[in-house]
Amino acid sequence: MGHILIAVSWFLRTYGAIQEQRDVLHKPPIWHSNTMKMVLILLWIALLAIGSFIIYSNDGFWVLVIILLVYFVIAPTFVAPLLKKILDKYGF
Repeated sequence: MGHILIAVSWFLRTYGAIQEQRDVLHKPPIWHSNTMKMVLILLWIALLAIGSFIIYSNDGFWVLVIILLVYFVIAPTFVAPLLKKILDKYGF
């Protein structure tokens, strides 16, 4: 369960970052509201914290360190550009 929460958190974080980089005309209307952005940021942080706690309690410290290394270093480097291409291609 913790791994799923971490994956959803990463997708939410990456999706938000990609939407912020788009110009104003191509952003979904939801991204024009600062309140909605704040709600999504708090949701992202909550998912990351809860997922990290679950992974730590079930799998241990070193698994959590590896997951966070993938979350903050490997996934943004290799998966985020692919996700950006998909979102740009399909217009999300």
